[in-house]
Amino acid sequence: MGYFIYNDDYGGYCWSQEAIIEIQKRHGKTPDPEASGYDDKYRTDPIAHQVFDEWGSERCGDRAKLVKVHVPDELINFIVLTEYDGKEFLGVDAAKLYETKMEELLKHVETGTTSKTLDDVMKCRQEIHRLQELAEKYGPYYDNLKYLLVKDV
Repeated sequence: MGYFIYNDDYGGYCWSQEAIIEIQKRHGKTPDPEASGYDDKYRTDPIAHQVFDEWGSERCGDRAKLVKVHVPDELINFIVLTEYDGKEFLGVDAAKLYETKMEELLKHVETGTTSKTLDDVMKCRQEIHRLQELAEKYGPYYDNLKYLLVKDV
């Protein structure tokens, strides 16, 4: 499982300067008091997650309610954020997930690493179905079925 941090309240995603400095120190870098708390790299950074776990949302967020959620490794590259007045909504681009899996199948068929048998097609469909079920486990469809909400487990 991977982890992802986002803002679950109005006002916008932002880390406190205190948290940014602590993250930089733990990375072995010289703290930069001018560093931006808006940097998206902290959303999936394991050290930022460590600081978040130790300090909590209130101390880490700068006018933000940061939330950490579990995201299956198979879905982490398909995360999509939308926001309204700074409140972020985390989702999975189901169409991109499906397209990527189909491209992988076609590549295997073209390179001959899989045969073009009905069994192979069925295995691929089962894999896609399994990923769809995994995504559905994390919430209902919204926005014309394009994205899937991911909820904390």
